[in-house]
Amino acid sequence: MNTNKRHHYAITILLLLGAFSAARLCFWLLPELFETWDAKAIDRLFLFRSSTPRFQVAYDDTIVHVDITDSTLKRLETPYLDRSHYARVIRNLSKMRVSAQMYDFIFAAPSDPAQDEALIHATKNAANVYFGMAFELKQEGNDKGKRDRSEGASYLDKTAWNVTVDGNPHLIYRGVDPLMTFPKLAAASRGLGFLNLNTDPDGVNRRMPLLVRYKATYYPSFSFRVICDYLRVPPEEILVTPGISIALKNARRPAASSGHDIIIPIDQHGNMLINFIGPWVE
Repeated sequence: MNTNKRHHYAITILLLLGAFSAARLCFWLLPELFETWDAKAIDRLFLFRSSTPRFQVAYDDTIVHVDITDSTLKRLETPYLDRSHYARVIRNLSKMRVSAQMYDFIFAAPSDPAQDEALIHATKNAANVYFGMAFELKQEGNDKGKRDRSEGASYLDKTAWNVTVDGNPHLIYRGVDPLMTFPKLAAASRGLGFLNLNTDPDGVNRRMPLLVRYKATYYPSFSFRVICDYLRVPPEEILVTPGISIALKNARRPAASSGHDIIIPIDQHGNMLINFIGPWVE
């Protein structure tokens, strides 16, 4: 290699290092501005992928979304659904032999006794129903605090997960002040998961935490709890590496004879970037 080529390569390397350093400095000085620009660029890539047949991701129809619409309420001739309606849906889906029923609601307190009893009875008989709950999420701090001796706290203590963590767990969000589905209904269900989402500074939901620290253990998100059950991955087979990934070991679909590991990239707080598949299709 002659002197001119070495000089050319040296200048190229210096320019690359300078550009990288300048970009890092911009993100450090104005994180909200440049992180938002970076996120919007990723949004455009997702939109391009979803609108281009060559790059579109195949939809997995294992999951079916059922929504409450205005036409639903008109056909039922009621302005709102009570708990007897939910009980009826649970019974009908149970007869269809679905693998899991996910209701992203928090039934925070008992209501009409007859309706509550119908919902609890249907939930218990189905044995595959999941409901929601929520935490207040904290980014830092230890797990010490006022001891909660309520019936709800007892349920959360019994159903929390002991996962393996390889690394520093203290940047993973800490869940406090839980708001949960009332204990009698929660006890009849297959389980609860938190419904919290993280909104970026520009008001867009691009990330979701899969696990939060709860006291000395961990609690799963709503979707993460259900998918781990569906893939037959117990908490003991989950490896969390903060800032890198969550690994589900030996995950298997119900009909599969063998399993494989699933690696989910996460940030230091335990957030997964939502893999946007495209807009709603009616």
